[in-house]
Amino acid sequence: MVLRRPERVAKLIREEISQILIREMRDPRVGTLEITQVKVTPDLREARVFFRMVGGESERAAVESALAGARGFFQGQLGRRLGLRVTPDITFKYDESLDEVSRIEALLEESKTG
Repeated sequence: MVLRRPERVAKLIREEISQILIREMRDPRVGTLEITQVKVTPDLREARVFFRMVGGESERAAVESALAGARGFFQGQLGRRLGLRVTPDITFKYDESLDEVSRIEALLEESKTG
């Protein structure tokens, strides 16, 4: 299977941001989190970075705020590491897809038992 360029760039961004979080991110609000996926627009100008973490709403809000504040840092690092002509504008979003799957599974179990 041949990956299109946006998919290849998304994969590279995911790997690099994960490495930056592990090795260089010093903000205490950002604990352990996982980059679940990156979606890049066809023109490579925007990238939505989806993440998951352990914690409640207040922790999630703090992490989203920390990541949004460090956006310029991430973009600068990606620009140097990836060597793209234009570094995508990054937006961090909490990945709610697993929450939705869990909710649907709970509803299905409930319908089986009752």
